[in-house]
Amino acid sequence: MRDVYNFNGRVLGRRFRLDSFIDEGGMGLVYLGTDLRNEKKVAIKLLHPRFSSKPLKMAPYLRAFETEGKVLESLRHDNIVRMYDVGTDDGLAYIAMEYLDGINLEDRIHRDGPIPIPECSNILSQIANALDYAHKRKIVHLDIKAANIFLIESGEEYNRVKVLDFGLARFVQSTMGTTLSRVIGTPQYIAPEVYKNQASSLSDVYSLGVLTFFMLTGNLPFSGSHLLELMASHTHARPPSARQRCPTLSQFNDELISLVLAKDPTERPKSTGSFARHFEKGLTEDGPLIEFETKRVLPLPIVYVDDPRLGGRTGIRNHLGTLSYFVFLAFAFGLYFYRESSYVQPILSYFQVHLTNLQQYFTYMPPQYLGLMLLGCAGLVGLILLFRLLFRILIR
Repeated sequence: MRDVYNFNGRVLGRRFRLDSFIDEGGMGLVYLGTDLRNEKKVAIKLLHPRFSSKPLKMAPYLRAFETEGKVLESLRHDNIVRMYDVGTDDGLAYIAMEYLDGINLEDRIHRDGPIPIPECSNILSQIANALDYAHKRKIVHLDIKAANIFLIESGEEYNRVKVLDFGLARFVQSTMGTTLSRVIGTPQYIAPEVYKNQASSLSDVYSLGVLTFFMLTGNLPFSGSHLLELMASHTHARPPSARQRCPTLSQFNDELISLVLAKDPTERPKSTGSFARHFEKGLTEDGPLIEFETKRVLPLPIVYVDDPRLGGRTGIRNHLGTLSYFVFLAFAFGLYFYRESSYVQPILSYFQVHLTNLQQYFTYMPPQYLGLMLLGCAGLVGLILLFRLLFRILIR
């Protein structure tokens, strides 16, 4: 493909040379590159250059890049794409990772149709191994979909799987272009609880169930013309039978997929590995699914791109924000109770003189009313803080 951005030949971090343009997405560009230390092929993901002229718009995407880099750096698994470096060079953010030769699962299904059941079981098992490995390290993917599963070509077969795009958070917008909610993932694959800003490893189990349905039938279990319709389907609609579209699927696995797509997370298999093992068992069993081991879990707070566990910005800044609330409360109480003090009067006089737009209000407003107004504002902020802390305690 033609490199319209003229990045070919550029060296990033004095180590990675961009050789040829591969693909472009809404968030970034992908290039084939070379690691100059060992002359090895690498794939290099760049944050889209259009963000460089819009710092405010670029900030969340830049944090997403940093998050993905930190997550991939902590994961070393045969079924997870390996990351070599993440950084910024002359304003251009990049992630260098292993180069994969093959095709992503979505393109494979669009090209060849549904995946044969034995091959589907093999792919499912490898994805489940990768996710179980991540879940044990308290990392939830939250964007499992066919486009993020890469099939590596080996001879005439695609027998090795790599999971891509760990740690990427997305802003999902409605068809009108306004931000509906800060939701992580792709709407067609999102578990119902994620729309409520609650997620756990069982959310990945649900998304893997959607992916399995897609592999077997070539269709997604839920569809909609806009986000709200998809949300309603995932939250309330009963999933269709995969066996109706894939007649060779056993009754056991058909019921298993329906269980994986349960609206209540606690009714799903306890892990992606458990799902994969039972699916493999269903290749030789055609009876009904009698009982299944599930587990009750407390939902984890969604790992946004600024999560402090991933080196993001919340951490210290969040504590400073909390401290600022208490400082504001103390300031408001001080103004109210010492409104007649010689120390407070100059402050009120300053507002009267310099804030011309509010001058008429301060001129005729007795100090005690001003104090009550500030006290009311401080109380509102205090209530918001209290509910915020209670919410965090409840979801942990």
